[in-house]
Amino acid sequence: MSQLDLSFLKGTVIEVVDLETTTNIVSKAFVREFGIAEYVDGVYTRGNGGLFSGGESAPGALAVHGITDESVVGKPTFASRAAKVGEILNGKILMGHNMEKFDLPIIQRVLLSQGVKIVGAGPSNRIQVIDTLLAARRYLRVPSNRLADLCAMFGIEHGNHRAHGDALSCWSLFLKIVETTGRKELDQYISLV
Repeated sequence: MSQLDLSFLKGTVIEVVDLETTTNIVSKAFVREFGIAEYVDGVYTRGNGGLFSGGESAPGALAVHGITDESVVGKPTFASRAAKVGEILNGKILMGHNMEKFDLPIIQRVLLSQGVKIVGAGPSNRIQVIDTLLAARRYLRVPSNRLADLCAMFGIEHGNHRAHGDALSCWSLFLKIVETTGRKELDQYISLV
């Protein structure tokens, strides 16, 4: 296939976010790792990942990401970085795999506990979200919509449940969904939260 024309992303700043957490229960999860990749006009500009302490990892979560409680002793908590995270995410389009139901609610809960609210770029300051899980379900109609399975299907190197790598994989998956479907109108992927 030819190189995807990214002109439909002109004028956008998209923060692709992924979390690894202590549990898959949104209301109880502590952030164990936060990864982010920023794309301006569709071009990668910066990214990073960081480990955080707090809470105890449930066996199921530990089996997924392998980040032990011992490996984060002495690390800051995600809550202690709330102001900085809010500053990075404010006014941007946020993207992630299962962003609407998992990552964003956890981020919002932790930030709000520190008095930080994410202000979106959408109407009435609503947060604009591109959830690649929802896009895959809507447009691809494949047997599995897990990030790892979709990456394997498209030949994308997967971050293997490390937050920054998963954020990069998520971006690549988004581009493959756009390329496969031919849908280059960004509003076909954006939800307001």
